[in-house]
Amino acid sequence: MSLGRRKLDFESTYAKFLTGVQHLFAPQPQQKPATASENGTTTENDENTGAALGHPTLSGVEMYHLVYQMCIARPRPMHEDLFLKLAGFLHAHTAAVTSRIAHSPTPLETYAREWVLYTSGAQGLNVVCECLNKAMTAPLRGAPVAAATPAALGGLADRRPLVRDSTYRRQSVQSLAYVQWRDVVVRPLVANLVARVKEVVRADREGVDGPDMACRDFGLSLVTLQAQISHATMTMYVAEYESAYIVELCAYYGAESERYLRELSMSDFLKMAEQRLDQERLRSARYLHPASLDKIAFECHVQYLTNHKDAIRNAFRVMLDNNQSSDLGLAYRLMQRIPNGVAELTGSYERYVTDEGLKLLMPDPKTTVPSLATLHTTLVTQTSDLFSGDPKFTAAMDRAYRSVNNSTTPPSNLPRGLAQVADHVLRRVAKVSDADAEAALAGVLTLFVYVDDKDVFHRHYARLLARRLILRSGGNDELEYAALTRMKAVCGAEYTSKLSRMFSDVGVSAELGAGFRESSSGGADIVESSGGAQLDLAPLVLTAGSWPMSHVNTPALAGVPDAIAKSAERFTGYYTTKHSGRKLFWMWHLCRVDIRYVARDKKRYEINMALFQWAVLALFNEPVATSASKGESLTRAQITQAIGASESDTARTIDSLVEAGLLAMDSSSSATDPSVTLNPTFESKRAKIRLVLNLGAGGGGDADDAATRAAVEEDRKLYVQATMVRLLKAHRVIDHNQLVALVIEQSRARFKPSVALIKRCIEVLMDRGYMEREPGGVERYIYIA
Repeated sequence: MSLGRRKLDFESTYAKFLTGVQHLFAPQPQQKPATASENGTTTENDENTGAALGHPTLSGVEMYHLVYQMCIARPRPMHEDLFLKLAGFLHAHTAAVTSRIAHSPTPLETYAREWVLYTSGAQGLNVVCECLNKAMTAPLRGAPVAAATPAALGGLADRRPLVRDSTYRRQSVQSLAYVQWRDVVVRPLVANLVARVKEVVRADREGVDGPDMACRDFGLSLVTLQAQISHATMTMYVAEYESAYIVELCAYYGAESERYLRELSMSDFLKMAEQRLDQERLRSARYLHPASLDKIAFECHVQYLTNHKDAIRNAFRVMLDNNQSSDLGLAYRLMQRIPNGVAELTGSYERYVTDEGLKLLMPDPKTTVPSLATLHTTLVTQTSDLFSGDPKFTAAMDRAYRSVNNSTTPPSNLPRGLAQVADHVLRRVAKVSDADAEAALAGVLTLFVYVDDKDVFHRHYARLLARRLILRSGGNDELEYAALTRMKAVCGAEYTSKLSRMFSDVGVSAELGAGFRESSSGGADIVESSGGAQLDLAPLVLTAGSWPMSHVNTPALAGVPDAIAKSAERFTGYYTTKHSGRKLFWMWHLCRVDIRYVARDKKRYEINMALFQWAVLALFNEPVATSASKGESLTRAQITQAIGASESDTARTIDSLVEAGLLAMDSSSSATDPSVTLNPTFESKRAKIRLVLNLGAGGGGDADDAATRAAVEEDRKLYVQATMVRLLKAHRVIDHNQLVALVIEQSRARFKPSVALIKRCIEVLMDRGYMEREPGGVERYIYIA
């Protein structure tokens, strides 16, 4: 076999070569296209190469050699003649294929079969025409991409040179084959084939099976054609196949969803929507290129969900009211598929939570707080189970709860109520299980997060905490510290600093008391009264400024019983030796005493009472009574003079003892100055009795609430002013709107200041010379150092 250049008879050589080409494109069973190795020969072994190419007498090597000889023939190469001959053959062959497809009763299946045969033949032909491809594409090497690359449908014009006077451009044989298939087969038949695909898909949607794989092969053939012809691989597929599929899909599902919405309930509509969307997702994978699946899903969601989002949103509220859990979860899963779909539902969810919360606002905080906490727990579970813990639903619930907890219609003092419920839980912790107490306290602290007026809560909580610590009525220090930890996490360390110091004072006081008792003779501070009473003092030293009380304007008690007065005097001396420069003020109205009371029937009782109550009761103590003998009564004026208290405090003390049954009103006394005496018939079912007496500030009631509100308002003014000064020092010159925004932001952890309050504080600071307005009428402030 000669490899040199020599003269050839082109017609006879081509005729011989054509027999092999025809067999490549003939419908042979088990046909295999040949593939080339690096040296230009086929990868099959020498005995089987010809059979693999489908010609019993002309092997692949022989076909390759014939092409090589024609491309280097003398006196001139015949590669252009061979290229034009092959172009004519491919044109005639594709025209015959077009006729067979057009007249076939099953055009899609016929197209798919012909396409497989044609691509196999084109690949085999491209292998044996390697030399021809090099010769035809050599002038294109190094040319600009736009010149060497044909444009896609609708793109730039193809600027590759033509071969002689023909309509064929210079390109590889495989590219030529695909161009012929596109121009001769696809373009004349694409409209009919796409129409047939629409019919098959519509029948499939209605449950009738069809040639889905043939439809998919037709669509993917457009992708392959474009990939072999140009770099724009999807333009023909998108323009001819995908767009028609989407148009048909929109028309079909648009009408179907409208019909289902009219005929079905919303619950059934959503179930049908989920079913149809899932079916179409699987169907589109059988008919379309993977790149089209997201577009198809989007259009399906538009027809079934986006176009009906208003109806779904309205029905979502009804589902919430009726607690239709399965439908709520389904609505969320579906609306999650469309842009801003979840936002449509969160609006309804926020309004629902707000309405449900407002229904629970009652005058009694012991009813309101547990109900709101229980609702919150239910909503958190609902958000987690039905809405997959979606942050948008959590944010909607938070906004609703913030609105409810700070609602003024109906008016509710929830900060005070939360403090009272927390106090109730922490005082009764010994009467319930630890789990129940922790759950109740957790509910209170959860609602605390949503309260804007956290400073109001702090005022009431501090007052009640002080009472628990002083009266030792708290049952679990771990819960107390857990509450402080949660408040600190929400509002910062400054918020709980005074509360923490209150606990520190209690601990320090315990150490002081132990030291005081050790310093006393006998290891305890025991004072003997004339009646043989013994006193064990347990002092509690409170740091001024940390506790919500002051020694100023405290109820006076001049007639402190001798046993207590002497012990208090000795502790004062002991404390002074330990801490020089400090001064103690005894707050008698907060003191409690434990006494043993022996009734006339010799029955013994242990009574815990306020010091004021003991001061009154001691006047009737038989061994030491000076103003009254056994059974004698005393008037209120006499008692007031004896104990040295105010008339109002004395009256409240006497009334508490009468109500407890320890004293009795003397029926023969004057109405203007009634007398009381010991109740000789006093008895109780309990051996241990606790009497309550609230004197001074913090005793509760409307007056105390008014004082608390006034104190809060004053604290807010000072806090805002201090915040402004810090901001002015940092910025030196600051815009009015910026100052207002920063003050609100930095005060958010304690309260939400109004703009009116901020403006008043600005005027105060300007009057005091801390700041001034910038000259020129601009709303800017300058810090005055």
